[in-house]
Amino acid sequence: MENKTGKYLKYAIGEILLVVIGILIALSINNWNEERKNRILEKYYLQRIVEELEEDIYEIDKVVKRGFGQVSVAISILDIMNVNTKEYIGNLPKGPQRFTLAALEAFPRDTEKLTSGNTFGRAQFGLWAGQEVDLTLSTFNELLNNGKLDVITNLDIRESIITHYNKNLAHFDIQEHITESRQNHRSFLLSQNIPASHGMSFETFMENLKDKKGYETILKNYIWGVSFGIEFFRSLVSLETEKLIKAIESYLEQL
Repeated sequence: MENKTGKYLKYAIGEILLVVIGILIALSINNWNEERKNRILEKYYLQRIVEELEEDIYEIDKVVKRGFGQVSVAISILDIMNVNTKEYIGNLPKGPQRFTLAALEAFPRDTEKLTSGNTFGRAQFGLWAGQEVDLTLSTFNELLNNGKLDVITNLDIRESIITHYNKNLAHFDIQEHITESRQNHRSFLLSQNIPASHGMSFETFMENLKDKKGYETILKNYIWGVSFGIEFFRSLVSLETEKLIKAIESYLEQL
């Protein structure tokens, strides 16, 4: 009787062990599948973030080039008005000064071209409006709103992404200087009854400009506002974005 009981006990223990082992194997396979799905999801989101960061760099570059052209034109107009632009640029704060000098290097001033024919009208019209930086946030917001930021397992990469977007969004208001400068320029010319005309010559413009000293001030403020507003994105955001892209791409190669 004792032998039969022992055999049954051993059999039961064996069955239990097989069940436990089966459960553990199933759990292991399930965990492996979940981990694999998470890594696929992580790679998917990181690739999307890289694409959007690259798009941001492209958009920033467009805004910078437009700003370069506008600042160069404004400096050239001041030159034509016999304003000491060398002294003015020298007295600018470091950020706007760097941007202004870079603008003049990219688009050298050409007072002769501005004062010949109807070129001035087209150039001056370009100061009336412009593009501002608009970062792409769809993937970051999706991860944030759905509570999926943890899918990015590399803590350094995750923190770098969060810091990148939070920091840049915190400085977005700096672009108000760009908008205000352009609006003030437009309002001033309208107050002088000077329309935005592609065909206007410099002579006609100066004949209609009643407050030349006021326009000098408007142009100086324009240069400062555009330079100050864009320089942050040109010198800091673009470089940090490129650095973040390289870090993410390096991590993606390991997945």
